[in-house]
Amino acid sequence: MRSGLMFPGVVFLAGCLSTIAFATDSTGMAVPIVPEPPSFEAVLSTPPPIVASTPQQLFQQREVALLDSIAQTEATLATVRTSAASQMPVLSAKDEFETSEAYAARKSAWEKALDAACAVSVKPLQQRVAGLEKSLKELRKQLGDYQGSLEITSSPTGAKVLMNGKEVGKTPLTLEHLWAGQMTLTLSYEGYLQFVATPQVQAGKNTELVAQLQEKSMFSQGNEVNLSALLAQDTTSINVYEGRIVRLKSRVAEVDMEMAAILANLDQQNPLEPKGEFETQKIFEKRASNWRTEGLARNSILQLKYQSYRTRLLRGIEVLQDYIVELEGKPKEIALFNTEISLGTYDADGAKYPFSLEHHQEGISFRWEGSMGMGIEDAKAMKKQTSSLDVKAYYYEIPVLVNGSTVYPAMQSLVVSRAGKLVPTTGVFQYPASLLQDPGVAATIARADSLGKGLVETRHLTAAYALNYEGKGASGTHGGPSKLAWIRGALVVGSVAGIVGGYFMNRDASRLAHEYNPLNLAQANSQLDDIRAKEKLRNIGYAAGGVMGLACVVTLAF
Repeated sequence: MRSGLMFPGVVFLAGCLSTIAFATDSTGMAVPIVPEPPSFEAVLSTPPPIVASTPQQLFQQREVALLDSIAQTEATLATVRTSAASQMPVLSAKDEFETSEAYAARKSAWEKALDAACAVSVKPLQQRVAGLEKSLKELRKQLGDYQGSLEITSSPTGAKVLMNGKEVGKTPLTLEHLWAGQMTLTLSYEGYLQFVATPQVQAGKNTELVAQLQEKSMFSQGNEVNLSALLAQDTTSINVYEGRIVRLKSRVAEVDMEMAAILANLDQQNPLEPKGEFETQKIFEKRASNWRTEGLARNSILQLKYQSYRTRLLRGIEVLQDYIVELEGKPKEIALFNTEISLGTYDADGAKYPFSLEHHQEGISFRWEGSMGMGIEDAKAMKKQTSSLDVKAYYYEIPVLVNGSTVYPAMQSLVVSRAGKLVPTTGVFQYPASLLQDPGVAATIARADSLGKGLVETRHLTAAYALNYEGKGASGTHGGPSKLAWIRGALVVGSVAGIVGGYFMNRDASRLAHEYNPLNLAQANSQLDDIRAKEKLRNIGYAAGGVMGLACVVTLAF
């Protein structure tokens, strides 16, 4: 197998590179002499320099050795050509009278002479590169069981990608010949928060990663939250998700306070004051109208950004709460070892055994009272030996803090089996009175009851819901704004256009009103009509801008 040839090849190549000698040909030119590469059969007999503990490590060592050998051999080829060129006359223009065509002809002849001078020395190196590349190709055919590919897309596109700390390109990007296993990818884009993911590359398969980068908000960055990271469904701990919810709620309260301060200081940062004693009332009123219009537009844009960011945070809370519901709705098993089971008198008519048991360990305390269905022959064979019973309990993982300790009071079911066969059971869980007095425990038991009856169900929300990003699965689609984003953008543009248009109509109406002369009867009626038309268009512009702005805010709820 040629894929095993390359370790001694590295040793040979290092020797070649360090011992290049030069001989003189018949023309007196110094020509580098390169030793012939060893035969592949000779290479096969040399063991790898590093002992590999797994087949993957062995293949990885071979691939690295091949790639290093190719790179070093190509570097030697460049050195040979450079050395040969240094022995030849310098190629330069003869004088100002040499035409470009004549110089090109001399250059072509010079390069042919260089190729001829290098031919003998370069040939073994070229053969070696061809052999190495062939071996690498054959090796990689065998790597299907160890390597896979990774296809990375992002929104926005053009994000810089670091793989295990090393830059590998920009999105969209496909990385091939990756060793199977987990890796760390960091995507960055100017004006956006970093996106970090740890995809698992699968051998012989193509893995897709779709990254939705989060734009930096206009608010303080000290406590900025990275929704992509917070909404990663990467744990089975309800406490972790609850901690993330607390962080998001804190951020919502923080941006609410910041937004109130921004709006309060907005007019103070750009106050409207007379420019001086020479400014006329007409000019000041014109500036005041413009100032108010710009303020409305500025406030509208700020409000839209604020509402959009705040909605993403609130949706993030919904997503985390949905994760919790999903975890809560999956009962967990606890094996009841060393639990005393008490059997009552067998009910021959009902073919059942009354039984009870108590469990107090691992934060779970309960008593079970009920009965198990069992035929007479099985009951006789059991001889009340409860050791033959395998008992398991299932509970909802809803933690409650009681007296400084975490308890799980919400039981779901009890399963009894004997000799590998299920034994039908009926009964109820009973809890210690000390637990039931705690309001948190009572609420948890009630919630568990709702989960059991299907009254509380997961909405199957994903991070895409919070990031306002439409797509497949939890990762979203392959880039580009959503239809809703386009609609929202059009509404923003329409709102601003309506307000600005209304401003200009108001300005024209004010000018016409200032020029209105009731004494000139010939023009008075025409001027009044123009003023009313401008005022009507002004009202339409302001109304349209306001309605579109409100519609844009409403779309943030979807």
